Amino acid sequence: MHSVRKPLLSFGLLFPRSFSLLSVLIIFTLLVASAGCGEVEKETSVRVGYVENDLSQLAFFTAKEEGFFDKRRVKVSEPRGFGAGTSLMGEFSAGNLDIGYVNSGAAIIFSGREMAEINVLAQVTLENSSLVVSERIKPGDAGTLKRRIIGIPGRGTEQDFLLHRIAKKAGFSVEDVQVKVIEPERMLGALSSGGVDGIVAAEPIPAKAILQGAGFEFLSLEETPKHPGFLLVCRKQFAREHPSLMRRFVLAHADACDFIEKNSSQSEGLACRIMEEEEKVMRKALERVEFSYEPETGCLMDYVGFLKDSGIIDVEPERLLEDIIDENFLPRKVS
Repeated sequence: MHSVRKPLLSFGLLFPRSFSLLSVLIIFTLLVASAGCGEVEKETSVRVGYVENDLSQLAFFTAKEEGFFDKRRVKVSEPRGFGAGTSLMGEFSAGNLDIGYVNSGAAIIFSGREMAEINVLAQVTLENSSLVVSERIKPGDAGTLKRRIIGIPGRGTEQDFLLHRIAKKAGFSVEDVQVKVIEPERMLGALSSGGVDGIVAAEPIPAKAILQGAGFEFLSLEETPKHPGFLLVCRKQFAREHPSLMRRFVLAHADACDFIEKNSSQSEGLACRIMEEEEKVMRKALERVEFSYEPETGCLMDYVGFLKDSGIIDVEPERLLEDIIDENFLPRKVS
């Protein structure tokens, strides 16, 4: 007779006979899943970047100081400030940041040129720029703008896009004016000294110019055409690896935007502290900027079309936005 070799470990020694195979499989699956999730959540810390001297950073610091990150179980490393959105996006390209509060122009151009792979998680600010002109120009009068010098921070920026939209609405052509690229930190001085006749800039520069008497709005806030502000973006690879963490970050960001819109005095105080500006400047600037987490896809589509028509990127707007906007991370999808 052939002897029958006994198994080294019997199924019955691991689990009682009353357990079915299905029960064992369910328990095993739950144990593995819970162990894996716990390890990921414990070890992951988000590396965040923001643009200095722009009001968009208020959303991050509000989420941090009001405890919204803690509430949503999000661990954030020490944030890094950058002088410009292009510098921030360069760190995305190098893989040194996970999430950034960045201007739409830098995010879209880097993505459109395949210099960085990103997802748009949410909006941060809307309509944060305006055209401020000197007393030599009459409000809303296109004729007085002809042959005048208008400063913008760069070709293809949101402010360049806004200048084209203002021209269309007011009935003049951008070719009718002299467009000059000026660094944002030099804009107020150039307007005050007469070096330029107007500037298209993001807050708080317009608020400071108006309060100092250096200029006034060419169009009122209500008349100023829609234009994109700042976006909350993340590295695609990081989003793929940590989808739950990204959704919780978005919820903390939405909490912060809601708080800013509902608590103006507290938000003014925090803005003064992080940007080292006077209270009256921050009050006026915050009146002119909307903090919102819902992306303005229609406005972004127009902006991407403008960039393509200008030869700055070579990709169809629908294709680019479909690639970078993942609706699974948008606030209305995760709340």
